[in-house]
Amino acid sequence: FGLVVVNLLNRINGDATADAASWAAGARLNDEAEIVHFFVSAFASLDLRSTSIAISGSSGSTGPDATTSSIVAKNRRPAPILAEALSKVTSIGMWQSMPARYRDLQLKKSAMLRRRWGAWKKSTEEMDDDSDDDKAGDDSLVSYLPHLVDTIFAIVEDQAIWRDGAGDGGVADGTDEPMQIDDGAADDDDESEDDTDDEGEPAQPDPQQARSRRSGDDHSRRIRPQFALLNRGLELLADLLLLPPARRHVRPYLLSKNFAVRLSLSAPYLPPTSLTPAGRLFRQLHAMLAEAINFGYDDATGTSLTDEEVASRLHERAHILQKLCHRHYADSASDIIYSGVARVCDSAFLKKNLDLLELSTLEDLCRRLRLVDDKDVVTLIDDGGASSRSSDERPRLRSYLTSVLLHHHTYTPTGSSILTSLPLYPDETLLWNPHLVPPGHIGRHSTPVLALPKLNVSFLTNADYLLRSFKLLRLESAYGIRSDLVDVIKRMRPAMKRSYDDAGYAGDAVMEVDRGSSSSAWDKTTFQGWARMGIEIAEPVRLRKVSQPHLGKRIPAEVIAEVTIDLKHCGEHIKKEWDELGEFDNLFLVSIDASRMSGEPAPIMETHERPGRWNGQARRVPDEEDVTFPRRFGVTAVRGCMVLEVRDQKGTVLTDPARAWQSPEDGEHKTDKGPKGTKRILRVSLDAAQYALDATGKGSPAGTGVYETLNLVVRRHGRENNFKAVLETIRSMLEGTGSVHRSIPQWLQPTLLGVGDPASASYESRNMREFARKTAGVTSLDAALDYGDTFLDEVHLRGSFPGCNVIVDGAEDEKKECDAVDRRRYQIRVTGDSTSGRTVEATSYPHPEGLPGNPVRFTPRQVEAIRSGLSPGLTLIVGPPGTGKTDVAVQIIANLYRSFPTQRTVLITHSNAALNDLFEKVMARGDVDERYLLRLGSGERDLKTVS
Repeated sequence: FGLVVVNLLNRINGDATADAASWAAGARLNDEAEIVHFFVSAFASLDLRSTSIAISGSSGSTGPDATTSSIVAKNRRPAPILAEALSKVTSIGMWQSMPARYRDLQLKKSAMLRRRWGAWKKSTEEMDDDSDDDKAGDDSLVSYLPHLVDTIFAIVEDQAIWRDGAGDGGVADGTDEPMQIDDGAADDDDESEDDTDDEGEPAQPDPQQARSRRSGDDHSRRIRPQFALLNRGLELLADLLLLPPARRHVRPYLLSKNFAVRLSLSAPYLPPTSLTPAGRLFRQLHAMLAEAINFGYDDATGTSLTDEEVASRLHERAHILQKLCHRHYADSASDIIYSGVARVCDSAFLKKNLDLLELSTLEDLCRRLRLVDDKDVVTLIDDGGASSRSSDERPRLRSYLTSVLLHHHTYTPTGSSILTSLPLYPDETLLWNPHLVPPGHIGRHSTPVLALPKLNVSFLTNADYLLRSFKLLRLESAYGIRSDLVDVIKRMRPAMKRSYDDAGYAGDAVMEVDRGSSSSAWDKTTFQGWARMGIEIAEPVRLRKVSQPHLGKRIPAEVIAEVTIDLKHCGEHIKKEWDELGEFDNLFLVSIDASRMSGEPAPIMETHERPGRWNGQARRVPDEEDVTFPRRFGVTAVRGCMVLEVRDQKGTVLTDPARAWQSPEDGEHKTDKGPKGTKRILRVSLDAAQYALDATGKGSPAGTGVYETLNLVVRRHGRENNFKAVLETIRSMLEGTGSVHRSIPQWLQPTLLGVGDPASASYESRNMREFARKTAGVTSLDAALDYGDTFLDEVHLRGSFPGCNVIVDGAEDEKKECDAVDRRRYQIRVTGDSTSGRTVEATSYPHPEGLPGNPVRFTPRQVEAIRSGLSPGLTLIVGPPGTGKTDVAVQIIANLYRSFPTQRTVLITHSNAALNDLFEKVMARGDVDERYLLRLGSGERDLKTVS
């Protein structure tokens, strides 16, 4: 694969003297995008070594071959030639393309980097004696990322590419028509012939879609290769910045080129191109790249940086800026010099003072700070700009220099601060964003770029892992929420109705007053259908409480509202389901304005074989995956909330846990405590972060008035609706990232982050032996462990340690099998190693009467898994169904309970059924008192226990 990449790069590069501008203007951009895609896939597939205990066989058998098991050490490494090629792509050799002054500054900071740079220079000198083909291949790989960066710059700064689209309706009008920017080649088949609708009838032409298609097809087809390469390139660079071995070289190079700053001033980042779906995707990828660059991580030491440490480093750079201004620009930059570093790091203050400086002063300041070089200045001079440097006739250069200084000296939000202000419930902009919540109809031949984080095999820090998990879980839940909302909205069938009765709630109503009479006409949204999981709001949503923010926070501490629904049109079964709404259930409030419904059909689906065709008929995008669904059905807002309490029409709290539900029975006189009336008042907690966005106009143009337009409540099944609790847990862990570091042992962190050898977490490793020796309270591997009733008899005990010298109660002679009456328990101490021979010393003690104990005859491999579970370290038990994994886990739990009676053991599973299975087997053993067992979660009702 490495040779293929080298040959492909050499073929595409062609003439070595070709510059990036001509390269970008060529017809090979799609080929280059494919190579970038290859590198994205190759780096994502890098895996580290993993060690696991694999069990195979059947634990229920009783024969000699009942359960066979083996310890499997899997070393997953890429092919050597591919690994070598990938390491050269991200090596320090790319720094040869870095400005010399900036490179010298970086090398002065770290002795490790100086050694690496010297070793690379020495290797390049030795390669001069090699063949020309080998040298050309290595040069292509080492210079690939600098070449990719130069190509991206050439594309975004070529005004001829983007200038033609300034007046193009398909690019600048800001409509929601999706622009196809997949990295595959464009399919130019004519969609106008033989178009049919879903029922096979000739489809009526849509004037709006036809006009948009005619106005945007030419330009979108022309810039498709450019966007494909730009998006793939940003995806690759963002992935490399989050890969620990590559970050220490890639990040300084991108900073030396001011990569993120130059892209933020480019044509695809700015209007009118940024108003298109393709432009929005480019901005989202740019934001993801900038976040990766500014992530709190020390590239030299590979350690996480707290928010305080990040701020301290920023203050150091601001202090250098102040000293430099004091030395050379004391008169013109006095406000910067004599202000505190915290104020200098404020973007508004620093920009205000930088705008007062002359352009020549600004340029000289950036050079002295080694942030720009002459090449950047020459490149960024506007075409046709004056050559004078004493005026502002070059606004592009001034904007660039100002942005560079702001980028290096001002605060940027950290991951934890971003999540604090991020709503947990998805709104309408997130639900129907095709680049964040992608549709599911993408063909297998199409590989679009998505602005999504990836759960790769390695992470920078625990905060990096939690941050990516939060974003992906939030988007994954949004995908299911969108499908449920679309289903309910379609079933409710919203429509416009004019009413002259001004009493009652009119929803999204528009009132017209007849001056000749006293009557008022209301145009309101009504629902002509019904849905099991949705119901119309009877009265406008009322905000009851907005608490002040906590100290140091910017969002309200709590936002309480009341939602009123009427169940008079619901059947008894549906009414019962709504009455079963409980505390902490999540609901979604939707605002639908039928007057904004476009009535358009869903757009035609584009397939790889032929756009919009399937067996001769037009295929349309499913409604649950159609990004134009809000415009078609008039959806203007979606807000999530959590139920606090439910009251009936008489004010009785129906969600009170102490309230006993009783109904009249035969022969008994009891008071019916069922809900009164048909109206239900839901007291809900709104998303405080979303409310803060709405209050500032960032969430909805209507501000907080958007809550008065909500006219539909949608509920979901409980199993699918537990995302909020998980997101809140991750966010709370991120807010106190230091506690995560303290909770996870030091020996386990490298393994969890994917940067350490998994074998170092094994109970027999030298690392774990050293950890047990130095840490108080941790059991040594050579200590005697209580195996309890793991072994059925002495024969079973001796057979579980093949190849070892087994001594039971001081005797080496083997005894015969014993019956259940004479059953014994054992404490076992294992000494020695596999090379010098192991000795197993077992001490027996009586088995308590009346307890059934362990009925499984464990195999030697299963016994080794139990020993691993009792020892310090990480134990992974892997095997297909029916191989005894649960029995081994139950035995480990029982042994841990006996060995460490004062400690707590937490059992976590992926499902209620798996946890109940473990719980029932532990209780069936009888050696763990029920008062020491606690089952959490809703699965307790399905637990089958005796008591």
